[in-house]
Amino acid sequence: MVWGWTAGLLVRRTQPRLLSRRQFERRAKRKLANGWGRPGALLFVVVDGLIDAERFFGRRGCELIVHRFSELVVAIASDCPATLVTPDAILVYAHSTTHGIDMAEAIRVAVRQELGQDQRSLLDPARSSPATGQHTLTVTIGACVFAPQQDFDEAIQRAEDALLLAKQAGGNRFLLSSVF
Repeated sequence: MVWGWTAGLLVRRTQPRLLSRRQFERRAKRKLANGWGRPGALLFVVVDGLIDAERFFGRRGCELIVHRFSELVVAIASDCPATLVTPDAILVYAHSTTHGIDMAEAIRVAVRQELGQDQRSLLDPARSSPATGQHTLTVTIGACVFAPQQDFDEAIQRAEDALLLAKQAGGNRFLLSSVF
């Protein structure tokens, strides 16, 4: 990411419900163990177009967009562990595959409504005028089914692989890898 790790620090400081990687793994495994052997889902959620957004809105505007994105994801995943992977990517554990699919759709809708149309409400109106056009942000989500007997790092890698496939297909979509 062009604007670096400081945006990640900003998000972590202002979003206390985003866990460290170690805390995330512990809580996800605990929830999985309490799931009576049912598989859960790992969602890798990424905002598309942040590099272009930085050129359009500047560094501070991009940080505000990342902050609002993390607020949306944390609010929707309120009962689920979540961790910041990069400033524009959040990993979420859903207690069931169905819950993960529903959550992914809710995240996509919320980002489209809040960030996808026009970021002027988030940003300083002087930085964006009708003459400069409009920058649209979308979200891409890669997910995988995560069974109790699986290796956690392998499941995260499968979710990331699903994310990369979704991005290669043009982004702005949800892709669930169900093979485990």
